[in-house]
Amino acid sequence: MDFKFDMKKSAGQTRKPWTAVVLTLLMPGLGQVYNGQFRKGCLFALFSTGFGLAITLFSLKLSFALLALFFLITILILILAIVDGIKTARTLKYNFQPKKYNRPIVYTAIYLIIGLGGDLAGSAYIKHAQVRAYKIPSGSMLTTLNVGDRILLDKTVDAINRGDIVVFEFPPDVDKDIPREFIKRVIGMPGDKIEIRDKQLLVNDRLVVEDYAVHQDAKTIPAEASPRDNMAPLRVPDGMYFTMGDNRDYSYDSRFWGFVAEEKVSGRAAKIYWSWDSKNAEVRWERIGQEIY
Repeated sequence: MDFKFDMKKSAGQTRKPWTAVVLTLLMPGLGQVYNGQFRKGCLFALFSTGFGLAITLFSLKLSFALLALFFLITILILILAIVDGIKTARTLKYNFQPKKYNRPIVYTAIYLIIGLGGDLAGSAYIKHAQVRAYKIPSGSMLTTLNVGDRILLDKTVDAINRGDIVVFEFPPDVDKDIPREFIKRVIGMPGDKIEIRDKQLLVNDRLVVEDYAVHQDAKTIPAEASPRDNMAPLRVPDGMYFTMGDNRDYSYDSRFWGFVAEEKVSGRAAKIYWSWDSKNAEVRWERIGQEIY
């Protein structure tokens, strides 16, 4: 019996379920290729990569519900690929006859071309095309944006409008090797006259009703001491913007350091894709998917 069992083992190669799982975790479909199911593996890989790219490419255009659906589909594809890989590997046992493509170099090539290639394409698109991620570092934009919010920036905006929330290179850091980035709301457009009287904003001599503005400090500071609550009228130059944080009493913005050059704006805040409350160590689920206004 022992002799017959060894002959059976020598007739083919084993397929190990754990190997199929590891390869699938690297990229859905690799486990199927490992099990000799090349076409099925390619289908798993293409569907998984396709939905992943769809999430990246259309993150600003699709509703949160559709994005969540696409994400769940990619998770489902991964789970199905893992289950299928384990089941097939166990079924084959010692009767697997290796195909020409059952070699580590082929697995590596498939991963590099489809898996890693798709990831790099998505990353390059995010970095250089229409969308970019940004983490809110401070409370200057409360309560519109909270510390720990992670947002998507729309880099395809043709023109910035009054009221847009934008990310820009901090003007005082313009000559530094590693400039910082600030996020504020555009209050003044080129040519606008900006004035602040007792915490009230006037644009072109008209009082602006700002539902988004928050004042947490009851005292009012005179103009001689600080421009925070009282600022003499000024005109926004061409090619510049005047910006302010929504948390008016605790925002370091154009009132203190001046204007933002148009070419220094890197994008407009579009959508919250994740929000983490580090103080309470919990996810702010209600904020995820919110459009930013």
